[in-house]
Amino acid sequence: LMLKQLIIKNFQSHKYSELNFHKGVNVIVGESDSGKSALLRGLRWLIWNRPSGDAFRSWWGGQTTVAITIDDNIWISRNRTESINTYLIEIEHNNIN
Repeated sequence: LMLKQLIIKNFQSHKYSELNFHKGVNVIVGESDSGKSALLRGLRWLIWNRPSGDAFRSWWGGQTTVAITIDDNIWISRNRTESINTYLIEIEHNNIN
C-alpha cells in the first residue's frame, strides 16, 4: 500500500498540516522542534493507538484528527474530542477536507 496523503489537525504542534506524497521516496525536512516527529507519532496513533491517553492533543483544543489516504482512495481517519474517540474508514474517498 502507498500512503498518498496525511492530514493532522490539533495534534501536538500541528494545528492543521496536510502532506501529499508522491510515488518513490518522500523526505520530510525541517528545523529542530518543527513537528517532524509529531507527524510520525500521529501515524502511530492512527494505526497502533499509541500514544494512549490525550496528552498529545493540542492545548488550543478542538477535535484532534489524523487521516490518511492510501491506494485506491481508501481514507482512514481517527477523531478525538474530550468525549468521543472514533475511527472512520471510507472506500473511494475523493476529498479529505
